[in-house]
Order: sequence, then structure tokens, then C-alpha cells
Amino acid sequence: MNDTFKLQRILFDDTDSISLIENRSFSVSSTIVSHGNIGQNLAVLTFSNCVFDGKEIIFEEITRENLTLYFRECTFNCNVYVKSCKALKGLKFIDTKKIGNILEVSGNFIGEFYLKNTSDHSNNFLRGEISIDHNTFYEHANFKYLNHIFNNFFFRYNTLTTKEENLELSVDFTNTRLNNASFVCTDFGKDARFDRMVLTNDTKLGGINFSDCTFHNCYFDFVDFGKSGYFNGSSFNGHVQFLGVKNPKETKLSFSGSHFKDGFILKMAEIKELQMHALTLEGRVTFEESEFSSLKIHQVIFKNPAFFDTIKLLHPEKVDTKSLRVIKQELQRSDNRIDYNRFKALELNAFKNELTSKLWVDKSILWLNQISSDHGLNPWKGVLFTLLIGMIFYVLYFISENFKLQFFISSTSINQFLIGYFKFLIPSHLSPFENGLKQWYQYLPFITGKAFVAYGIYQTVQSFRKFRL
Repeated sequence: MNDTFKLQRILFDDTDSISLIENRSFSVSSTIVSHGNIGQNLAVLTFSNCVFDGKEIIFEEITRENLTLYFRECTFNCNVYVKSCKALKGLKFIDTKKIGNILEVSGNFIGEFYLKNTSDHSNNFLRGEISIDHNTFYEHANFKYLNHIFNNFFFRYNTLTTKEENLELSVDFTNTRLNNASFVCTDFGKDARFDRMVLTNDTKLGGINFSDCTFHNCYFDFVDFGKSGYFNGSSFNGHVQFLGVKNPKETKLSFSGSHFKDGFILKMAEIKELQMHALTLEGRVTFEESEFSSLKIHQVIFKNPAFFDTIKLLHPEKVDTKSLRVIKQELQRSDNRIDYNRFKALELNAFKNELTSKLWVDKSILWLNQISSDHGLNPWKGVLFTLLIGMIFYVLYFISENFKLQFFISSTSINQFLIGYFKFLIPSHLSPFENGLKQWYQYLPFITGKAFVAYGIYQTVQSFRKFRL
């Protein structure tokens, strides 16, 4: 009796509703298991610590609403296919030791689906291609502690339709490690959790991740997205939380064309780049205590004030004016005067850098504002600017008044020089020299210097008032 026939006899045996097969090896060659091969009374079929060798084993077109197939600590040295099963209560792969080149679950209607390990200390590292596509899971799907380290992981075009009275998560990817993962065009049901998930990528291109998906309540706490976390075109219909997301050297998060109907929290994140383009955010939105190398926020509608408190830009020179203006406006809406001033200065600097040489007048004004007081943020820089610019023009004016006279350095001459300098710093004070301003050319450094001194004093006063309401 060959192994394929043995396996089929086990499946067809309906003596007991629960069947347990332990520590067996099967050479399946190319085996197909369909509805007619399974006993009518069989409700739970468990393979424990079994080995499947050969080319492939295919479970297809099974319609058994009361049947659960359970593979625990099994080794698959063959490809595994589960497809076109119109009704299956459960399909569970737990603590799987090995899969062949392919594990494919497609086109099924399944209650409970597990592909998980029971512990985060598991040494089961899967290397084949895992493809879970075009399925409906009407109870929940669990991938907790799964370690997939090589080839591709696809969870695409799936629908989670967990019933409201079910207290379990619709889908759980907690503490998973997935390689080259794609979750596109999936409805993740009422509650999805991805906490501490690690996404790796061994290709030159980043994955397309979560584009065109539908989420309700979802949690991405302490996730490492690897090269990219793309949520372009996705809909978020419930609470959305990205807490402590970290990969400052590599990760790019993108939410272009998405829609958020409820709260959105991106807090304590440390990532390389954030992109948000052409999207609407309703409910409470926060980016507090996050750190970005760069970000781009264009055509974003915040229905309520967004909180950007204490965010950090590691390379603000790489951020465009539009993005900085959006943040500045939201800081103003939330009455955050401190961060508002900071981003106002960053916006003006970015605008200055974007100006062409043809607009040299505006560029020069912005440059003066920056060097004189950091656009009204640094009063001590304003004091220093006033003293230095006043000294420069005072020296020029002093020379114009005294170039014909002999000048000897002494305590008296230094005292007279400094007295004249401090009088020069008073914008309304006339010439510090008796009988000064007798020649027309002397008015050039005098008037120009007075104008710059007055400008410096104004910048200093404005900087001291930066926290005014």
C-alpha cells in the first residue's frame, strides 16, 4: 500500500469525528484531496509531527463547514496547495518546521486560519514562497510569531468578515517576521494588529506593502517596516495607531490617496521619510514626539487640528515650503506657539532656498532676517548683529570724519572712539562728533549704518516677544 493510498484511507475514515495522526511520514508524490476523499463524520483531522515528502499535496474544492484540518509541528518537503474550498471551518498550520518551495492558500472560504508559532522563541524559520490570496476568513486569521526569512510572503485580495460578537482580532500579525511582504487589496476586518512586526526585503525595490487596503481598527505599534510601508489608496474606517515605529535609516512611510474616517496616531516614530499626498483625515490626528529625516505633506485636509508637538526634522533643508507651511498652520490651530515659531522660521528658510536669482531682493531680505535673528527666534543673535553692523558702519563713518587728522592710540582716544560708537547705536542721535556731517559723502555710511542699527534693534525686540500670544 503506497503512502498516497494510506493518506486517502485516513482522510476517508469516518469512524471517529476526531482523528489524530502522529509521527508519521508520507510520500505524497502528487496527491489531490477533494471533497469526496474525506469522511462525512470527520470534524477534526490533526497531523502532529508528521513529514510529507514528494512533489505536492493539493487540498481543493472541499465543502465541509464543520471540518478543521490541523497540522502541528509538521515538515513539508513538498509544495502545499489549499484552493477553491467553498466551506472549511478551520485550516491550521502551527509550529510548522519546513515548507517546500510553495505554500499556497487561494480562493477559499475558511473560518479560522492559522499560520503561526506558539512562541516568539520558536526556531522554525520558513524559507519558501507563501501565497495567501483571494480568500474569505469569516472568523479570524492568526500569524502570531511566524518567522518567514526568505522568498516572498503574499497576503493579498483577502477579506476578513469577523462577526461583531467575536471578541478575537480579525487578523493578528503580532511579532511576525516577513520577507518581501505584500498585503495589497485586502479588507482586514474590524480589528487588525501588527505590533512588533518586522518586514525585511532582499530585493533592490521596496515592497508595495499595504496599498489599496481597507482597515477598520488597526494597530502598528513598534513595527519595523524595512524599506517601505506604503498605504497608498487605502481606507481607514476606524482607529489607526502607529506607535513607536522605528527604522530611521531606511523606512519610508507613504499614505498618498488614503482616507481616514477616525483617529490617526503616529507617535514616537523614528523613520527616514513620511509622505502624505491628496488625502483627508477626520477625527483626532497626532504626529507628536516623532522624528523624520524628511517629510512631504501636500494637498492634505485636516478636518480637525493635527498635533505636531515636539516633532523633529533631522534634515529640514530637504523639506519643501508647502510641507512646512502645513505643519505651521496646524501648530497655530492647536495654539502651540513654541513649535509654531520654529516651523515658521523653517518655512521662511525653505522659501528662501527655493527662490531664483531673479528674485534677489526677496532672497536678500530673507537672508538678512535669518542672520540677524533666525527669523525672530534668537534675540542674542539680534544683539550681536546690531553691535557688529553698527561697528562696521561706525568705522566707515569715523574714517570719513577723521581721515585728515592724526590719530594716536591712547586711553583718551579709545574712550572717545567708544563713546562715539555707542552714540552711533542710538538711531535718533545725530553725529557723535562736534561739527560732524559737513561733507555729503559722510551721510552715506551714517544713514545706511543708522538704518541697519534700527533694523537690528527691531529684530532683537521681535525675538524677545516670540512667545507672545
